[in-house]
Amino acid sequence: MTPASKRVDIVGTGLGPATLTREAAEAITGADLVVGSARLLAEHAEQAAVCPASRPDEMVAAIQRADACRIAVLMSGDVGFHSGAGKVFAALREDDSFEVQLLAGVSTPALFAARLGVSWGDAGLVSCHGQDSGIVAQVRRHRRTFVLTGRNVAGLAASLSAAGYGALSVYAGQDLGYPSTHLVAMRGPVGRELNAARFRQYAAKILGSKESGEPGGCAD
Repeated sequence: MTPASKRVDIVGTGLGPATLTREAAEAITGADLVVGSARLLAEHAEQAAVCPASRPDEMVAAIQRADACRIAVLMSGDVGFHSGAGKVFAALREDDSFEVQLLAGVSTPALFAARLGVSWGDAGLVSCHGQDSGIVAQVRRHRRTFVLTGRNVAGLAASLSAAGYGALSVYAGQDLGYPSTHLVAMRGPVGRELNAARFRQYAAKILGSKESGEPGGCAD
């Protein structure tokens, strides 16, 4: 096995500059090259050497062709929660010339729950970008369900209402970690038209809470 010639830190940047960890900041500052989306580069990378890339395959290609010895790859939120970090990590680990490590960041569920003043230890976690991804089953099993959404909050609420969960308490958040943060709370009954009016503008995170199900989930 040949010694690794490049160090790659895959950095969870949290949600906005205010939530960047010290470990993450040091990895970015010490990098010869920073790779990430244009938004994350603008927020966190002050170095002249940056490479815009958003998809995992683009990031891997940029890293492989780079001459830099120390590279930081920026990922929003935490590297372990619905992140492209895993794909980048797996691809680079196959090449002995890279020393790769994952640096955890503040996750969306953790920050959202903190802003709401609730625990998320008993919550189901689901990503519903462009689809429902089993949200009804998650709500059935858990007292609280945290959902990463696209611009489909009203549609998700309609699916829940149709499944008999129209009495949920629903919380929506947008731009968490930024000065423009918005939080909206609603108690059931949750109707399609009402949700469309209240939540249409949100590319949001939502937390549904019902007064049933055991903490940590319940049997089907």
